Amino acid sequence: MRSIISEMPNRYKYYKGRYTIEIGYPWLSYGAIISIEHLLKPEHNILEFGCGGSTVFFSRRCKSVRSYDLDERWVENVKAVLPEPSNVSFVYGEINILVDHVRKEPDEYYDWILIDLGGTYDMRFRMMEESILKLKKGFYMVVDNYESPDLMKFDYTGWDTYRFDIIGHHEKGTLIAIKP
Repeated sequence: MRSIISEMPNRYKYYKGRYTIEIGYPWLSYGAIISIEHLLKPEHNILEFGCGGSTVFFSRRCKSVRSYDLDERWVENVKAVLPEPSNVSFVYGEINILVDHVRKEPDEYYDWILIDLGGTYDMRFRMMEESILKLKKGFYMVVDNYESPDLMKFDYTGWDTYRFDIIGHHEKGTLIAIKP
């Protein structure tokens, strides 16, 4: 059976963010990845903030992926490993451009939102706030490094939350929250 554990060429380098694109897995905690694998369905639509191994992962398993990123060169690296035709569309640019595009996304369309954008945690929080209306009720928001002070400002009242912590990691790990 293929899993993050069997696909990872070097655990230490994976912790540093290497090989995620090549093996097609997100740079999240292992428990979160395994849980996501069990919950994903081929008909799901994904909205992600921060492309990379997660983009490859979702594109292989879901109907569509809409990926936002700050770095055009990084987007090109990710595009290079996606098959053609691809079910992934990209938006990239500085944060205000991303916010403008997110506001135009359809409300309650996405089954998953992944919050793992580069830049500052304040930018991640802003994208969380801007995108929450785009997520269907009863579906999933994944937040990496959820315990950073900026991300802890999000109000999870009413949400079911599941934490997948990494021992020794300064910002804990990955959180999966189900929208009420």
